[in-house]
Amino acid sequence: MHKICKSINFHAKEWHDYCNWRKRQFTEFKSLDSTLQNSIFTPQLDHDWNFAVNTGNFLTDVVNDLNFAKSYCVRQDAQIILSFDFIDNADPNRQTIGFDILDGALDYSLLTNFGNDISIVNKYLDTSGLISSREDVIKVHQWFLSEMPNDGHVHGSKICAVYPEIETPKK
Repeated sequence: MHKICKSINFHAKEWHDYCNWRKRQFTEFKSLDSTLQNSIFTPQLDHDWNFAVNTGNFLTDVVNDLNFAKSYCVRQDAQIILSFDFIDNADPNRQTIGFDILDGALDYSLLTNFGNDISIVNKYLDTSGLISSREDVIKVHQWFLSEMPNDGHVHGSKICAVYPEIETPKK
């Protein structure tokens, strides 16, 4: 699966405000959070719907085909393609750069978009906005499920393996 995004402006006031709120300085940002990553996919042409990922309850901003993601990047002047899969479907032959936990709509990251007062997240969150260890992200996800089971973002959340960024084609 792929998220098509505009680049983060690391010099913008909003980014600095986020880092101050999060009480973290990120050396890079690989979180799959749609808002923070400026995810931009919305089906506009009839053809686009062939690649849109629907969770059954939600139309997501995720696409299911890399070639389509690349062509959409060119069409919409996007700069980043974030590739990921659910942890249970992760390709064991493919390098991961870390793990994220997305809500059921594949929109918000429980790691980077929740409060900065969740000590278990703070303990394992790395400077890229991910958790590097599979075992640690499972512990954190289990904490969310046991401590916040009624939260709308926690219910239906999934652990995702995040792959290295894909170079996007230029116009």
